[in-house]
Amino acid sequence: MQVTLHLNKPQDLEVLLPLLKRLDISVVSDTNQSKDKPPLSEFCGSIPDLDTEKFEEYLRESRKEWDRPIF
Repeated sequence: MQVTLHLNKPQDLEVLLPLLKRLDISVVSDTNQSKDKPPLSEFCGSIPDLDTEKFEEYLRESRKEWDRPIF
């Protein structure tokens, strides 16, 4: 079995390592993770305003395409 943990603080790893060692659980760190790219949990923002009329028209048109027979 494999479990992946994403720790938010380096101190969390310091607390967790002794317990893992005591339970005889091996630890593999992900060295492929880019340090300049923040994890997804750090992204936040607002959803852009959508033109609801244009979006509803797009949905109607795309649904019509599904109703047409394909030959």
